[in-house]
Amino acid sequence: MDLGVVWCLQQEGEKQGREEMSRIEEENRKEVEEAQRKEAMERQRKEEERYRELQRKKQCQRRRQKRNKNV
Repeated sequence: MDLGVVWCLQQEGEKQGREEMSRIEEENRKEVEEAQRKEAMERQRKEEERYRELQRKKQCQRRRQKRNKNV
């Protein structure tokens, strides 16, 4: 085989390898972003849940105080 042909084939193989690595890196980046998005949503859900629980406790406390005043 001609050295020029070998060189061209080698270059093409390297190019395909780089493209495959880029594709894999992009997939990994998207997976990481998705995982981070899910974690952020879960943190937000827990924060909202804590907030609602605090509001519920405050409301119960106010009712109790009102009842105690009326007794």
